[in-house]
Amino acid sequence: SAAKIAPSPPYTPPGTIKVRKGFAPLFVFSTVYCARCALCKMEIKVVSQGKVAARAEVARGCFSRLFLQDDLGAARELFARVREWQAAQGESACVGPVSPTPTRLLEGVRTAGFARKDRLSPVQPPHYARLLEACGARVVRRDGLYEISVPQDARIWARMAARFGATGAVCGASREVCAQVAQIAGVAEEPMARALCALPRPKIAIARVRGELAGYMIVLPNGRLRRIAEARILPAYQRRGAIAALVCAVLPLLGRVAEAGVIDVENRASTLLAEHAGGRKVAEFAFYRLE
Repeated sequence: SAAKIAPSPPYTPPGTIKVRKGFAPLFVFSTVYCARCALCKMEIKVVSQGKVAARAEVARGCFSRLFLQDDLGAARELFARVREWQAAQGESACVGPVSPTPTRLLEGVRTAGFARKDRLSPVQPPHYARLLEACGARVVRRDGLYEISVPQDARIWARMAARFGATGAVCGASREVCAQVAQIAGVAEEPMARALCALPRPKIAIARVRGELAGYMIVLPNGRLRRIAEARILPAYQRRGAIAALVCAVLPLLGRVAEAGVIDVENRASTLLAEHAGGRKVAEFAFYRLE
């Protein structure tokens, strides 16, 4: 959408001597509003010596699209402005970096696995985490990315699914499938359809238990590998063969090695599931809270 620049006066950080006319201040802030939803989000930039030194997009209660040069002063000014904006919206804290688009299902700041580059996750240098923590942000969640060995023999999964009358089928992001995913996730159909259609060539497996909608799994291409990006089972059908039916459905897509994201590495059940599948953690991401 078209964007317009909101005029912003030159900013002099606290404790800095105001410069004479004709000299640039140490930092200059500019804000960019979305023309369609100016009240929803705003981009804050910190310009130092003519170059962008720090940038973030803020929305109520969160921030995204974080960019940081290795400059503690610029980072402090950026997060001070982020806090000010959130306070003006009535928020006492915000979390991030959250995903600005549905193609980055694991966002946050990378804290391990810096050499592993991929299309679906952010790859920031190590100084991001150091600067965030120096600015008073604290970690509220850590997510992991695992490389798993895909079982080639699906008979045990098939028996488990058959025991409960569970079946699974892989589809594209059709209108009907988007409606089913939205129903399982408990969100409105239209935003879910937009999110799924924006994903890069998604394959969506839908599970049913005795004909009733039970769960879904999303698989995305990531270079030479496939990533199990998200899986959700309705509470009434957990431990009733739905996840086994989904595994049987997506196995032909995965090859011998695939990726799996674990939301919150403190969740031992999810972590152990990845490790029992021969998983090797290849990257970790931290989400921060600014107060």
